[in-house]
Amino acid sequence: MIKKVENIILKKRLRKRSEKLKRQNERIRRRETENRNLKNNMRRTAQELEDIKDSLTTGFCPYCETHNMFSWDSEWGLVSYCPRCGARVMLCQMCDKSGSRCDYDARLDICSEM
Repeated sequence: MIKKVENIILKKRLRKRSEKLKRQNERIRRRETENRNLKNNMRRTAQELEDIKDSLTTGFCPYCETHNMFSWDSEWGLVSYCPRCGARVMLCQMCDKSGSRCDYDARLDICSEM
């Protein structure tokens, strides 16, 4: 009789523990899914940030004598406008011919890439 009662008590304890384990496993699965989603979002955000950083360039405005940062694509050309004074700014560092082969003439304000 004592063994039977002990068995019943042990079965109840085992059932309670198994229920707790099921709930814990569900929580773990939920958090794993959340972590996976967060990692995917972080990867996407990192890629977007890398794309933005790749498109950043600076240009010097000779009229207000400031360096300005632009988010620019080379397909848009090499001419932009100063956000402060509105003067035309050449983005020579984005040119394929940058360095010693640049043929921009500041006096005539002409470049072969324009």
